[in-house]
Amino acid sequence: MPMPTPSSAQIAIWRTYLAEAQAALHALRIGRQSVEVVADGLVVKYVRASLPDLEAYIAQLEAQIAGRTVGGAIGFVWSR
Repeated sequence: MPMPTPSSAQIAIWRTYLAEAQAALHALRIGRQSVEVVADGLVVKYVRASLPDLEAYIAQLEAQIAGRTVGGAIGFVWSR
């Protein structure tokens, strides 16, 4: 069953999340010990050991923006 086409507003939101996640990934790669990414009012804290999770989140956002289906489950711990 095909996914509904996201609105341009939703794509803009995903692009904002993507930019924030990419900045967080860069910060971790250059030595920050931890970073927080906020999406939909929820906060996810990433540490250097969770780089693969952050990379998977980035790939998920890129796929959503491109209109591709995203397979597999990705686990995140969200806090307010």
